[in-house]
Amino acid sequence: MWQHFFSEKLVSYIGKPIHIYVAAYAIIFFLLSSLGLWLQLNGKITPEIDTFWFDNIFYNTIQGNGFFHVSPNHYSVSEIYRYPNFSHFHQHNQPILLFVLPIYYLFPSVYTLLCLQAILIGVGAIPLYFIGKETLDETSGKIIAISYLLYPTVMWNTILFHPITFAPFFIFSMVYFYMKDKIGLFILSLFFSLILKENVPLVLFPLGVYLLYDFYNGKYFSPYVSNRWKYFLLLLVLTPAYFILSFKIVIPYFTGGEYVFAGRYAHLGSSFSEILTNFVEKPSLFISELVSKEALSYFLQLLLPVSFVPLLSIATLSIGIPILLQNLLSSSFAQICFIAQYQFNLIPVIFLSVIVGFVKIKRKRNETFKKYMISYFHLTLAWCIVFSLIRFFILISPEPLF
Repeated sequence: MWQHFFSEKLVSYIGKPIHIYVAAYAIIFFLLSSLGLWLQLNGKITPEIDTFWFDNIFYNTIQGNGFFHVSPNHYSVSEIYRYPNFSHFHQHNQPILLFVLPIYYLFPSVYTLLCLQAILIGVGAIPLYFIGKETLDETSGKIIAISYLLYPTVMWNTILFHPITFAPFFIFSMVYFYMKDKIGLFILSLFFSLILKENVPLVLFPLGVYLLYDFYNGKYFSPYVSNRWKYFLLLLVLTPAYFILSFKIVIPYFTGGEYVFAGRYAHLGSSFSEILTNFVEKPSLFISELVSKEALSYFLQLLLPVSFVPLLSIATLSIGIPILLQNLLSSSFAQICFIAQYQFNLIPVIFLSVIVGFVKIKRKRNETFKKYMISYFHLTLAWCIVFSLIRFFILISPEPLF
């Protein structure tokens, strides 16, 4: 009886085309993020710097006040934080800002950034839906796409603007075009994925390794790919090249010298080479970070909302190891918090792992597969409510979270 009831409810929940859910997400969370911004500007809740930072650098660029420079000459920074005049590129290599700039020029407002972000996060569900449809079936693809829209990080990061939040859309698109053997669109998606942030290669390079493995073993994403090597070479050559370009040329150019190693990892060493040395000579430094209660809490935040399904595909989930290490080894609490933008590099990995996990379930337990999908969907709704309550209490906290 209960199974029949939930089956009928499930059909009613997901009966509409996927773009309806995407549009609903974009509208609802643009309104919510705009409300959050208004509350910040009026001193009702603790202000978050990042959205104002990006608004400031776009404003200064169109006003001729420096190439994506942040400076206290605009309401979004001068009334909340004060920074010396320097370029955003001295910290991050994000050429995607050049593509956002014309939109901001036409509609120069911080609300423009929030609207653009809500749309691009939302449309990430569309290529994910197509991937799920190809590997599973239409209903399963839609359920997984909706669970992406309800994923706590996807829902509740929208109060902050960060270009890295576009990563799911471009990386899902890249995987889908790989599956359909569309090399031109694959390259375009790869290009936009790379220019989101300097650390995106930490996802794309292992993704290339995984797709090579997938071609010879699992064939979850590779059954129709003909000339596979052109895809693998693009990922395995271009991604490390962009990583080196970012840290050896672009960022040092804007800092006026060598790249200054981030202080968030100073407890592990003063440079990348010293950290590697300490990893060999003092492994306890790293083990203590990776087996801490904070690390356990972080894994629960990532996996609870998707009912631990990614654990059914450790090979797929391993794509995220470099980003997981980057976040877990950092001294900044923000990097292991579900409302922070740092998780957006991992979201494509998590949901590709969800798809492969369900493919394995379907292959082994086809007769009960529908039950698993029904349970997954309703658990997604439940965890959405739980994490939304947590986000609400974080939002009204008198002190900033990080």
